[in-house]
Amino acid sequence: MPQSDAPRQALAAHARRCARTPVPAGAGRAFLRRCACGVAVDAAGARIDRAAWDALRVRSASIARARDALFALASPGGAHWLARADEAPPGATARWEECRAQEACMQAFAQEAAGRFRHIVHLGIGGSALGPRAVCTALPKAPGGPELRFVSSPDAAARDAAWGDLEPGQVLFVVNSKSFATAETLHNAAAARDWLAEGGADPAAQLAAATAQPRAAAAWGIDPARILAFPPAIAGRYALWSAAGVAIAVHAGVQARAELLAGARAMDAHFRRAEDDASLPLL
Repeated sequence: MPQSDAPRQALAAHARRCARTPVPAGAGRAFLRRCACGVAVDAAGARIDRAAWDALRVRSASIARARDALFALASPGGAHWLARADEAPPGATARWEECRAQEACMQAFAQEAAGRFRHIVHLGIGGSALGPRAVCTALPKAPGGPELRFVSSPDAAARDAAWGDLEPGQVLFVVNSKSFATAETLHNAAAARDWLAEGGADPAAQLAAATAQPRAAAAWGIDPARILAFPPAIAGRYALWSAAGVAIAVHAGVQARAELLAGARAMDAHFRRAEDDASLPLL
């Protein structure tokens, strides 16, 4: 057996054993409980015992290497933590300042949109929708803020359900696409543009975009003044931490978004510094 396969084989053996064993109980399960940054995780009900946990810990060195690569900005798509950092890390001042400027632009846009429109429709799919939608579901709507709706499906019935009952002059559509080449999202964006025009509204004033490709958005027809850019080095599944999270700022308010970023920043610090036995992300 190759040496590199030994830990994997050991884990497989523990998995088979634990699958046949009742979940242990008692005070000795404390190693499966963590609390950090206001978040508590209790995995004591998991089908795992101390021996299996120790076998998992053998692999923690590879996790540490991946973590260090992430915070060294050497992990592909891993710049999301930089978008929520409150100070520039060594060697990345320009990138951090770009993120700060993009966040400030997004917050100003969100405040303006919240005061101007009664409805905001977020057009996006996959990572460009799941994160913002989850957070907006979890956080309460800001008092007096606009109603927020999400559309991912390119089906006409989904579009009609999302904005068919709205007044065209009171709706802002935000096209959320990292590449600005996602077929489903651009299909819905074109439908929204047509709907606005047919309703006598001004598509140029009521279409915005959040993207890592601002030139593509401008070429499509979005007014550059309404394009919210974010770094290509942020993977789509983490886009909510960037300007792609504009829906969060509109829905819950910029202060709530700032608090969200602060909480994530605290967890970043915990992940970087905590020993394995205390690390909530490792658990």
